[in-house]
Amino acid sequence: MDKKIENLGKLSGKILFFGGVYSNLQALEAIYEVAIQENIAPENCICTGDIIGYCAQPEETIQFFKNWNPRSIAGNVEIQLSENADDCGCDFTKGSRCDGFSQLWYPYAKVN
Repeated sequence: MDKKIENLGKLSGKILFFGGVYSNLQALEAIYEVAIQENIAPENCICTGDIIGYCAQPEETIQFFKNWNPRSIAGNVEIQLSENADDCGCDFTKGSRCDGFSQLWYPYAKVN
């Protein structure tokens, strides 16, 4: 995977860090509303990754994220998808509830 490392330089004003949205569109919309209310520019909003996974609206969540245009660091989900890996890389115990959930959403994310 090509890694793009960007120096953010010195940021001024408020900064909003968030991550682990996991395809929860309503959560991302709520975070966006905080940014608007606090007058935090998109370039000062930084996502720590894992934008999709688990919840019901991956496509809508990605589209909203792109339209908002905050900065993002690749989480394990993004890394695994970019490397065409067989699973999300969360290292869940085989047969656990989380393992079962990841086997449902990850193949969908992989082809879409």
